[in-house]
Amino acid sequence: MIGQTSQAFLGSATALTVIYRAIQNGFSGLADDGLTQLNPCAVATPGTISRYVNPVKRGALSGSVAFVRPDAGNDVTGGPGDPDIQNKIKLNPDYSNNYRPLGVYFNTSTGNNAFDNTTTAGSGILTYMSGGGTYKNGLYETHLIADVDPANAPAKTEILYVPGAELVSSRNGFLMPRVITGKGGTRYNVEQVATVTAESYVRTQVPMDTAANLLTIMQRGGPATTIGVLKMVPDSSHPGLVYDQRI
Repeated sequence: MIGQTSQAFLGSATALTVIYRAIQNGFSGLADDGLTQLNPCAVATPGTISRYVNPVKRGALSGSVAFVRPDAGNDVTGGPGDPDIQNKIKLNPDYSNNYRPLGVYFNTSTGNNAFDNTTTAGSGILTYMSGGGTYKNGLYETHLIADVDPANAPAKTEILYVPGAELVSSRNGFLMPRVITGKGGTRYNVEQVATVTAESYVRTQVPMDTAANLLTIMQRGGPATTIGVLKMVPDSSHPGLVYDQRI
């Protein structure tokens, strides 16, 4: 990795490492559940939890995707929400039509270490990175959280990351590829079902599997937002995704 640091960035207290900074946005307030959510916040089926998430940690995590949260108020961001919140947003067209990623959080809302100052609790603000930039992110889905194809790409299938992959947000607010390869080399868009990405689950609510559903998806605001393009895949020396951000 060009410009690699000592410890290969492993000494960082945050999951998100800034390589080239764009906009560090600390203008919006944080939704209340951004301080209390469980992790993973939406889908925690055994065998599907990213190996890089600490399930003891509460609140929005460093490296997780920041969403605009119309259900929580005006100019409020937060994680994707727990199942109750996601279902509440799904049932309200005014909320679901406008539920989209804004960027990726730099810090964890409740502090990255045991004795950190909890500035987010005091200010009600959690900074997210937007407007481009290049980042290394140690928080991402390592396995499918739901069946894409029960036969060839079932839940718990390990995700293979390949340079050039479009990265989108899972229901947990973790990065994952839009297109995956199942058994036998079969290619799937994870939005062929509506239970994997946060935006499909909440906003479009139908699988991308028929012409009629494709029309419905476009009428409801389109497929999941591309958060970034993967440049470097994880390996033993740097267990993180290096990507150019697109939001």
